[in-house]
Amino acid sequence: MPQSMYVAMFGNSDVGIVGDWVPVIIQEPVAEPTSIVAGQCDNVILSLSIEILYANIGSLANPQAKIVGVKYTFIPGKLTYQCVGPYCQAGTENLRQKYEIASSVAFLDVSTYPDAVLAEIPPWKVELPNDFFYPLSTASTLHVQILTIMLLLMVNWLCT
Repeated sequence: MPQSMYVAMFGNSDVGIVGDWVPVIIQEPVAEPTSIVAGQCDNVILSLSIEILYANIGSLANPQAKIVGVKYTFIPGKLTYQCVGPYCQAGTENLRQKYEIASSVAFLDVSTYPDAVLAEIPPWKVELPNDFFYPLSTASTLHVQILTIMLLLMVNWLCT
């Protein structure tokens, strides 16, 4: 296995731009393959699990997947010689026996979902023109007194 492997963040990453590439984390088994019992091998790599971490970036309407991490995990197991069929007959020691080797790939979404950011409520700027109360401010005091008396009579009539 190479000491350093890299995967492109995007499908069109440039080979010359180092920042467009993500290193692959390789988790190899700790123990070496051993054979203590005849016909059986322990700690043989039988499976490879690949986890690809990606995040959606860019516009919410058209997000782009960006690979942010890759991990290879080698899973060891036990191989046992099967004495079935032609493998158990004399003179067939050199026949090859088939074993199952598995691999899996998982794509894990590590996107952080955007928070709804609302704009601040704009301040109300209520300004009345300087001449807004013009008809009331120029009226004679007699006229204002009559309006006040009429208003009081109407309130009195509504309350009774």
